[in-house]
Amino acid sequence: GVSNWQAWRIAKALGIAERKGFARFETIQSYYSIAGRDLEREIVPLINEEKLGLMVWSPMAGGLLSGKYGPGAPGNGEGRRASFNFPPVNEDRA
Repeated sequence: GVSNWQAWRIAKALGIAERKGFARFETIQSYYSIAGRDLEREIVPLINEEKLGLMVWSPMAGGLLSGKYGPGAPGNGEGRRASFNFPPVNEDRA
């Protein structure tokens, strides 16, 4: 499988694998949470059409949705979210 590829790259790789007789991807791994639902536009239709499995990473948006981080949260200046924004999340929307 692959991780964090755009839908067009996955489709292209699947086409190449089919034409050349190579093993195809059976799963993909992508970022997905209530705060980051971008994959619903292109990835989900592709995996449904191609019968691919999906493994998501960071469903809690890097801890932001746990309530541990964000405006007014206790310990807001601690941990990895204090020093960088990964995965990128619109904190106001979350």
